[in-house]
Amino acid sequence: MNKRFANILSLTLFFVGVMSVAISITQNNGYAYHAFALCAVLSVLADFISIKAGNKMPTATAGQKRFVLLFQAVVWAVGLALIYHFKLFHPH
Repeated sequence: MNKRFANILSLTLFFVGVMSVAISITQNNGYAYHAFALCAVLSVLADFISIKAGNKMPTATAGQKRFVLLFQAVVWAVGLALIYHFKLFHPH
């Protein structure tokens, strides 16, 4: 994949994820949990694309790249669990 295209695609994916969370929170429509999960998936996917294209971590080993992606996925999952547990996104 072209490095420039991969960079634009990864930034677009992350932007869409962040904006979905922001819109869901401001609209208070009850979909913020879904938007947060979407943001998590798009963020990890964006990093995956950047890593595969060589834009991010070009000298890292395959194991290090895999660890970074798994670590991000776990942190997003823990964040979603904490947000759900403390009911931070419940509509009022």
